[in-house]
Formats: sequence, structure tokens, C-alpha cells
Amino acid sequence: MPIRVQCQCGHSINVPDSYAGKSGKCPKCASVIKIPSSGQASTPDASKQAMPKPDASSAKKAVGKPQGTPAAKTQAPKPMAGKPAKMDDLFDQVGLVKRVGNFCPSCDAPIAAGTAICIKCGLNFETGTKLTEHASESSRQEFENKHLNEAAVMMRRDDALEARTRASGMPWWVLLCIILVAGMIVGAGVMLVDARQTGLQPPTTMMGKIQRLPIWVLAITILAINCLMISTFAHFAVVAQAFRTKPVHGWCSLLVPLYSPIFGLTQFKKIRGTVVAYWLAILIGVPALIVAAINLPSDLFS
Repeated sequence: MPIRVQCQCGHSINVPDSYAGKSGKCPKCASVIKIPSSGQASTPDASKQAMPKPDASSAKKAVGKPQGTPAAKTQAPKPMAGKPAKMDDLFDQVGLVKRVGNFCPSCDAPIAAGTAICIKCGLNFETGTKLTEHASESSRQEFENKHLNEAAVMMRRDDALEARTRASGMPWWVLLCIILVAGMIVGAGVMLVDARQTGLQPPTTMMGKIQRLPIWVLAITILAINCLMISTFAHFAVVAQAFRTKPVHGWCSLLVPLYSPIFGLTQFKKIRGTVVAYWLAILIGVPALIVAAINLPSDLFS
């Protein structure tokens, strides 16, 4: 009666019972199979346990037949010598290149081999101390970490730039004064158009007096009022800056005539826009106010 034997590769064969107890090769994978005696079941585990180790010749034959061998694990190819890996290429593209050489542990400056003292921060690598001429610079550092010190310096620069930007721009009250003057111009235009459409108002009324003014006198009057408003806002802005600087300057700017515009010149870097608006209002507004006072009728508001 034939004996049914199953190899570990899954191939089943029928062997005559005359070969019971002997060993043979699987016709598919060439592995050695132990043929059990009659009446014993043959399983892949049993055959594997009973199977002796193949010799070198059978192993070579098994390697020579890849169609019957189990799938071998593939290994990722290693990068060739002298060529960077793909991740290294990616780092090189974004500028993350590993630095080579020696660097100062204090300021991270590159140093040559065999250097005893860093020429940037004055650190002595043997004693761990810094030279005297570099002490003033190192004492101004806020942190022990050089990266934190660099970040603090950049933040101070940004704050200074923002302060200069605020100082160079015109204050908000200048825009307010311009809006008020625009309203005055619109009102004067409405009165002039009303005079052309419906006729002049009686000369005894304020509307009639304004309608009878020359246009250039009306324009100079509006300019003088605008300069007066700007100078008033600028005066109080300078007074506030004077109090922040020193209380005595604040009281002098508030009480002493012509002290605030002069003190504003000393604070030009801090309140540049205010000082420029202040002096322009003075230089333009004073002549405009004199001309308007001369040409306006004395009984305008009566």
C-alpha cells in the first residue's frame, strides 16, 4: 500500500511502502524527506523534525532552483561609497549641511586646530577664562547661551525699528485735524453755492458776512484754524513726552511760553512726527493767522 508523504513546501507525493523508513528528495524543492513507516502519518512538522540537515550539495541545488524556494527577504541597497544618501541630498538642498572643523564652545566661532584663545570672545580653552578686553562685551550678555543672546539682540533691534517707525510717522491727531479742515472746506463750499443759488444772506447775519468774504481770505482763515488745531495737539504731545523725560521739563513745557517747541527739538528722534507737525503748524499758521485777522471784519461774530 503506498505511503502518502507531504513535504514542507506543500507538495504531496505517494511513495511505495517498500521505501518506508528511508529518506528521499522532494521532486519539487529537492528537500530531504524522511519517509515514515507504514501506519504513521506524515506531516510537514513531523518530517521537518525527522529530517536531517541537508548537505552542502543539496543546499547548492536548492539555491539553483528559485522557483521552489520560499521568497527570500530583500534588503535595502546600501548607498555606494562616495555618494550621499537621498536624505543627505535633501539636507544639502535646504542648506542643512553638517559643519566640520573646530568651534568655540562660548561664541561658536570657527577656530583653527591648536588654537589656545578665541579671537572673538577671548575664551582661553585651557583655563576656561576670558581675556580682560572682552570682559565688557561678555558682561552685557543677558544669558549664558549664545543663541539666547543672539535672539535678545534681534528682539532689541526689532523694538528699536518699531519705535523709529512710530516716531517717524504722523500722529493720529494730524489726521483728525485734516478731517476737520475738510469739513470746514465742505461747509464753506456749501455757503458759497447757496449764495449763488438763492442769493446772499443779509449783511447783518454771520452767514451773510462769510458769503461776502473774498475766497482767498476764506481759504487763509481755514488754513490758520487748521494750523492752530495741529499746534494745540502737538503742544500737549510734547508736554506728555517732557513729563516722561523729567517732571521739570513737563512743567516748563506746560507753563513757560515757547518752551515746548524748543524742548521738542531735543526729543526729535523719539517724537519726530510730532515735532515736524508742530513746527510746520507754527511756521505756516502764524502768518496765516495774522493775514486772516487783518482781513476778517471786526464784527464777524457780533
